[in-house]
Amino acid sequence: MPRLELWPSPQFWPINRQFPGLRALSEDPAIFAVDDLLDKETCEKLIAKAAPHMRQSLVQTYEGYVPNEARTSSDGTVDWSEVPSLHGIFSELLNMPVSHFEPLKVSRYEPGQCFKLHNDGLPGGSEVGLPICAAPFCNRVVTLFVYLRDCADGGATVFPLLGPSGEMRDPEALGGGPALSIQPKRGMGVIHFPSEMPLHGGVRDERVCHEGAAAISEKWICQQWGWTGPLIREALPDSMLGQRWDDVLL
Repeated sequence: MPRLELWPSPQFWPINRQFPGLRALSEDPAIFAVDDLLDKETCEKLIAKAAPHMRQSLVQTYEGYVPNEARTSSDGTVDWSEVPSLHGIFSELLNMPVSHFEPLKVSRYEPGQCFKLHNDGLPGGSEVGLPICAAPFCNRVVTLFVYLRDCADGGATVFPLLGPSGEMRDPEALGGGPALSIQPKRGMGVIHFPSEMPLHGGVRDERVCHEGAAAISEKWICQQWGWTGPLIREALPDSMLGQRWDDVLL
């Protein structure tokens, strides 16, 4: 079992190691899980809130979200103002102010839909920051996703460069044995670190490239990305903005 006390490394964002139920899936690169981060009622309310607003999923770039054939799911983003309790939980877990959060994204994968191998971080940072984040070498430094329903088959999150216990695999041997695979379980949160801290240039950690395997039963998941510094909300492109959906606050 990976040793929780070794984390966080100064190389990556320092999450709250004392959060109840936090456990390690991989030591280096660090990947965490928390069972029952959200309860059943909250998961179902979030699905009901998001379901009428699903649209074709896009992929993040420096200019905002754009279409990409690697991602065939649908999703929607909700304005910060409509999920204050969820953001309170996530902020405590990630040890990160909500000001660093992108709007919460909710994604649906219908049977056969997937998200091919990708990294949640951007390719490289700028020493002077970006229009949407003034922090030097800013990037997405933490990913938290929460499964909103169980999937008995299909829809797993797979880290193909890691073995089932989180150990690094020889890239030349990919496909030759089992990889770290996380089966969707309602309410479970999973954390990984797509990019390094500014001291290390904000570069992507390619070891945590992952994919959403093709769904067999319908899969629902929400994703929270956190940045090195506060996001400049008025500078966000329209494709990154959350939408005001209804008066149900979560």
